[in-house]
Amino acid sequence: MTLEHVKEILLETAGFYFKGACVLWAKQAGNRPPPPYATLDIRDAGRTAFPLELEPEDPEECGTGQGRLYQCRSIMEVNLYTEGAPTGAGEGRTGSYANTALSDMLAFSSYLDSEMVTDHLAGKGISVLLMPPVRDLSSLENGTSYRYRAMAEYAVSYFMEADGAYGILGRAVPDAGGGGTQELAGEPIEPIRDVEMEAR
Repeated sequence: MTLEHVKEILLETAGFYFKGACVLWAKQAGNRPPPPYATLDIRDAGRTAFPLELEPEDPEECGTGQGRLYQCRSIMEVNLYTEGAPTGAGEGRTGSYANTALSDMLAFSSYLDSEMVTDHLAGKGISVLLMPPVRDLSSLENGTSYRYRAMAEYAVSYFMEADGAYGILGRAVPDAGGGGTQELAGEPIEPIRDVEMEAR
């Protein structure tokens, strides 16, 4: 699994919850959609220094997707923008809106922590945990109206695969950053077939 695969799964999972809102990645060119909408952002990525070594299913083969697994951890930031809930009822409506961003974000966090979503993500090798607190970042815009916004951070854990002599066997190359070649991505690790031992 790559970080891009993890991001696809996280976007799909958030979109399944926010059916009545637009869900998109932050830091993309384009116009801002009208609220309600949510933005996701992956900040930082760390991994363990030493991988888990996996034995190939066939001892005669090496570098065929059974290589190394690195445990990785990233921070996902979710921002929710909403118009809020109308205040008053019936003819008594005042035309103003109550700020529900914080409670809406807490509800999303409960969704991510639910048994169904936890099991779904675990089946894909991903764990998502809320990193409190959930913050209310609402602000006054143009001196006339409030932009209701809440933000939460989540610790995302997953395993990244690395295989082949150069750690990129089977990857699409070159990547968007210009890295990798077909020669590097196709180079398997040569298995050790003969070991000479000398008695002393």
